[in-house]
Amino acid sequence: MEEIITLISVSTNHSRELLVVQSVKMSTLVSSTVKLAIVMTCSALVHAIGALGIASNMVNIVVFSAQGFSETVNISLVTLAVSDLLTILTAQWLVLCLNPWFQADLSLAFYAPEVQTLTGGYPHIFFSRVSAWITAFISLERAVAVTQPFKVRRIFTRGLTTVFNIAVFPVVWTGAAPLYTTAWLGEKFFPDPLNSTLLGLLFSSSHRNVMSATSPLFEVCGPITNFCIIIVCTAIIRIKVQSMARWRSKVTGSHNQTTDFRGQIGLAKTAKNQKQSKELSPETEKIDGGETSQTCTDYAMPDTTEKLPDSEHGPSAVVPRSRYAVQELPKPSASNKPPASFARTLNSDQSLDTVNAGLKTNNPLSNKERRLVVMVSAVAAIFIACYTPLVAQVAARILIPELSSTGRYRALNASLGTVGIMLGCLNASINGFVYWRMSSNYRATFLKVFAVCRNRV
Repeated sequence: MEEIITLISVSTNHSRELLVVQSVKMSTLVSSTVKLAIVMTCSALVHAIGALGIASNMVNIVVFSAQGFSETVNISLVTLAVSDLLTILTAQWLVLCLNPWFQADLSLAFYAPEVQTLTGGYPHIFFSRVSAWITAFISLERAVAVTQPFKVRRIFTRGLTTVFNIAVFPVVWTGAAPLYTTAWLGEKFFPDPLNSTLLGLLFSSSHRNVMSATSPLFEVCGPITNFCIIIVCTAIIRIKVQSMARWRSKVTGSHNQTTDFRGQIGLAKTAKNQKQSKELSPETEKIDGGETSQTCTDYAMPDTTEKLPDSEHGPSAVVPRSRYAVQELPKPSASNKPPASFARTLNSDQSLDTVNAGLKTNNPLSNKERRLVVMVSAVAAIFIACYTPLVAQVAARILIPELSSTGRYRALNASLGTVGIMLGCLNASINGFVYWRMSSNYRATFLKVFAVCRNRV
């Protein structure tokens, strides 16, 4: 795709400066028409998704605050909801300023493409970076929880979590601060087609040097670093959870086989007792001349009674030496032989509750923690899917300098940037639905909180 691009250069000849204007056909990959279609479509989607996202994140803040902060992850989830809410709000203003129809409004007292840089573009990037670092922190915490479950509460204390979620805002802001120290909004004249003085973007003489030194840190190193942290932590969580699931499935299967085998032994014992009880005759006890008849289901044993002197218990007292005979359990057949791992349990007649206690010792994560791990993994996976195009664009800018707002491929850059804004807005809006789907505690708190609100109304 070729487009006529106007190049302006300054030629110096001793004391004279000549302004040279050239029109050159250059390949832009994306035409202005395609760019317009992409920008308009993504802008509409951002407004639609953002409306749901604003409501969703406000609900998230209320629900997690109602749950309390005894769980440190709730602190991070509330901060993430606040950051996501601000990300969506700045995205709404940003795409509005990028809308060509809005830019063509002559009644505006400002030039939207320039004003949006300080009021929409960089604030949106800032809050999206904050959300990325909070997501990375949550993913790291859950990764430690599945790998070192007994140490996670000592490492990620409430104080550490609170300090991080507060400090992440000013720390990330240091990357955007150089722009605001070398650029500001002021009145400037815009030639055709506006031909008027409007509020626009002004720069200091050191702006270019400052931005060239700080932009790689804010726009390249930061996004790629937290993106890699989230990918690594999510992979660790997924591998560990799958390993634990396979282990539990294997042990539970052996546990069930042992339970069935012990049940078969019990049935065999009951059947043999019933059969032998029919062959035994009733036994009579006589004490102090009284006579009571009692049917005994014990096994017959030779010489199991002892006659005591008449002076103590009457003339004919007969006292059983043993009330119960010892029987030998039938040996299991080869087909019903339990797994070797449970031989010690059977030999010592260990209860099944002890086996369950062993399962909990080897797998200390509770059901609640496992569900939380899965939920955090889902949030991280959505983040990875939504921010992969943006990170790819950032990496491409390093390799292709012309992929910038003023370079040859500025139309492609604007199109990719708008798609990235839309995906970032989607990521910031969808978390509430993930919480509702995967957290029963979230659903219960939501219904409780808003049931109270409904009753008050």
